[in-house]
Amino acid sequence: LSRNPKTTDAVFKIADKLRIRKNAVTQQIVDRALADKNFKVLWERGIRNPNINIQQLKQLPADTLGYAFAKHMTDNNLQVDFYPELKVIEPIDFWTLRMRQSHDIWHVLVGFDTSVLGEVGLQAFTLAQTRAALSVFLIAGSMLTTIIRRPTEILDVFPDANNPKSAIQ
Repeated sequence: LSRNPKTTDAVFKIADKLRIRKNAVTQQIVDRALADKNFKVLWERGIRNPNINIQQLKQLPADTLGYAFAKHMTDNNLQVDFYPELKVIEPIDFWTLRMRQSHDIWHVLVGFDTSVLGEVGLQAFTLAQTRAALSVFLIAGSMLTTIIRRPTEILDVFPDANNPKSAIQ
């Protein structure tokens, strides 16, 4: 992943290793998720794969989330079924599935693009929302890679106090 930040297979391998480990962080994520009544209902009813039709979403008014999501997906040549198959057995598996399914929706809602810096920004947002260990690994790995391989770019991820627009947008 440090050699090529667009190697998403490495992200899934890291995520899977973190997901299958039984530890306090994973348990905290599950506890928080199950405390949310909407998540709990989806988990208990076995609702796993929403049927997302990008062409139908493109027909919605331009000021809707559905249209913005469809535009994001087509503009970036992304597929809704991009993520690897995930066998859902435990709540942490379902949480991981939902995180994967909502990742690109979060791009639209938060406004981060799909560049490496945009992905790191989205991971910072994800970390604040979920406390996911994967986000910590991806942010730390990205920063270390930048320091080692492109040190002059490290300040690009931090806002300039004199220029608030200099932060990742």
